[in-house]
Amino acid sequence: MPARPRHVARAADAKLRAVLRDNAATRVHRVNFRHKPDSSGFRLRIDATLRETDVSPPGERFTMRVGLRYTLYTSFDGAARNYDGSGRNASDNNTLRLFTWFAL
Repeated sequence: MPARPRHVARAADAKLRAVLRDNAATRVHRVNFRHKPDSSGFRLRIDATLRETDVSPPGERFTMRVGLRYTLYTSFDGAARNYDGSGRNASDNNTLRLFTWFAL
């Protein structure tokens, strides 16, 4: 197959970039098809803090916090069910986070 002239290749590349850019813009709008950024839910958090008065291995001024946080969504992007048009529900975004915090 013969090679395409440069001006044809450039035009094809420019057209492909335009198509990809248009598809990307469509995807951005399709993600939140209700156009409502409303999300609601609950956060449950439990944590404990070790301070200088407690037993702390690194020294007196060491402070550490360990905790667990659960985020439960009742609605996400304005809907409880099928919020993005592909069948995903708000509860699919529920998260469990284990965290630590240190200060010296």
